[in-house]
Amino acid sequence: MHVTTLGIDVAKHLFQLHGGDERGRTVLSRRVRRNKLLEVVTSLPPCVIGMEACASAPHGGRAFAQLGHAGKLMSPKYVKLSVKTNKNDARGCRSNLRSGESADHARCGDQDRGPD
Repeated sequence: MHVTTLGIDVAKHLFQLHGGDERGRTVLSRRVRRNKLLEVVTSLPPCVIGMEACASAPHGGRAFAQLGHAGKLMSPKYVKLSVKTNKNDARGCRSNLRSGESADHARCGDQDRGPD
């Protein structure tokens, strides 16, 4: 299993993870509790992590950057456009993955910027 892109659907207690390889195939799909999220992400090789922008997403992006990952925050309106049917955690997570992979989606900002 070699995850190159990871989509995370951010929630209060449970996070849905959806990982894809370089060919776009799903290699990881699981739910993780908040206290185990960093442990699971630490076990993955450095990859691009796409998240829907919300209040806690910048903190997560900085924490993932310290682990060697590249965080991308997407505007919720672009994530919603990628969901083909009713949104739930798994579908939102897959759309975060697709949005993180594509360069044509507008992003709220990459998390690799340093302090001004």
